[in-house]
Amino acid sequence: MKQSDYSRLEDMLVRAYKLAAQVVNGNKADTTLAEEVCGECAELLALMDNDMGAFGEEELIDKELQSLAFALNKESK
Repeated sequence: MKQSDYSRLEDMLVRAYKLAAQVVNGNKADTTLAEEVCGECAELLALMDNDMGAFGEEELIDKELQSLAFALNKESK
């Protein structure tokens, strides 16, 4: 995987951790953060499954997530 793939994955995991910590600690969860993390995770999973029909236009696909999905799929084989 490229360094940019690791960086993007780390960024997603850090934000997911922060969101989970908010919930676990009984704090009001940041809804903007929740929407961002959910959207990115859904897109990444769809890209990994090669099923982007739900996301519509090719030009709307996040190229960094597409690269990360490709790298993760390659690593898993």
